[in-house]
Amino acid sequence: MNLQENIQRIREMMGLITEGLHETSWENVDEISNELDEYSRTLKNARKQGSGLRFPKTAIKYNPLRFRPYSREKLDIQKEEQTEGLHDTSWENDEGDKITLMDLLNATENIPVKKVSVKELIPHLLSWDGDEEEIKKIEKSDLKYPILIFVDDDGKFISIIDGHHRAQKAARHGLKTIKAKEIPINQLPKKIKKVFGHMV
Repeated sequence: MNLQENIQRIREMMGLITEGLHETSWENVDEISNELDEYSRTLKNARKQGSGLRFPKTAIKYNPLRFRPYSREKLDIQKEEQTEGLHDTSWENDEGDKITLMDLLNATENIPVKKVSVKELIPHLLSWDGDEEEIKKIEKSDLKYPILIFVDDDGKFISIIDGHHRAQKAARHGLKTIKAKEIPINQLPKKIKKVFGHMV
């Protein structure tokens, strides 16, 4: 293996993208190899001991996203917020019957996720033009989660029941499709269907 192949291998392993690296001398290669050894040891220790360990400065410099600060507390807060959202989002009818988003998700877990046309959804989207808070929510929304759409027995659109911000984000970014669950409203459990009876 020649010098160029060695350097290329090291660049791939470390993710080093630097101008002039092709001019690296053997001394530099040894130095980077030492960094790789330290990096490997650190990763091995990290698996055993968890976070809070120090990484080579070279690795951090050239891979800022990979080595961004880790905070278990922050991750726990994000997880709590997501869980709370599933229970906080709810619907209630005039009789006081109430269901949460989690109830709806549990009842429709066997309905497959599919891709639906964003263009066909646009006429049904809520508009928050001029509302900065809602626009922030739109941009912050995560498109990996499917929107929930009620349809009739023939599969015709009734309403977006959850995911207006995600659908707006898809429309604003010019996406052609978005993940969705099309839920036949008449096939919902009686308890849930009762809450959405006005849509039937």
